[in-house]
Amino acid sequence: MTHPFFAPPVPRLIAHRGAAGTHPENTLVSFRAATAAGAEMLELDLWLAADGVPVVIHDGTCRRTTGRDAPVSALRAPDLAALDAGWAFSPDRGRSRPFRGAGHGVPALREVLAALPGVRMVLEVKTPDPAVDAPLAAALREGGAERRVLLASQSGPVLRRLRESFPGVPTSVGRDEVRAFLRRGWRALPEAAGALQVPPRVLWRRL
Repeated sequence: MTHPFFAPPVPRLIAHRGAAGTHPENTLVSFRAATAAGAEMLELDLWLAADGVPVVIHDGTCRRTTGRDAPVSALRAPDLAALDAGWAFSPDRGRSRPFRGAGHGVPALREVLAALPGVRMVLEVKTPDPAVDAPLAAALREGGAERRVLLASQSGPVLRRLRESFPGVPTSVGRDEVRAFLRRGWRALPEAAGALQVPPRVLWRRL
């Protein structure tokens, strides 16, 4: 039976960090803009705040996007929500900062799931901390989102742990699994694998 995540229409357009070319990445305004523009799926990044809340931000520190020089893990979710996630964004190479000071903070995952019901999402777990699993599971249950997400990570150990913690939830494929796929085909992939991306440059390297 096909997992609901892959039910028609099969996603073709995935918005990476939302509409990151026109709006501050990994913010609610960016995600809403992406879906309004026709994105069928959102990709977003997860770290764990100091109070154990999964929050949506790409880097392990807040500096690049908010200007606050602090690790994500050192701040509570309300503190992160109060930061200016539009601080750095510029659509014209620094000539203007149209979202600076506009009230766009670092959102909690729960907030994103509640704001975009029914939207399918790729959740890239950036933190290697296994403490993220329980609050992540709680956020998915609370948002009724277990059947509309795919869990991703660039770390093989994190991927394997996520598959154990979230049985039945599709995951991305790790680098070693991509290599196995290129050598042996689909049968080399784990059962949980739900998405496979092979960067073009990989095809030209010796595996």
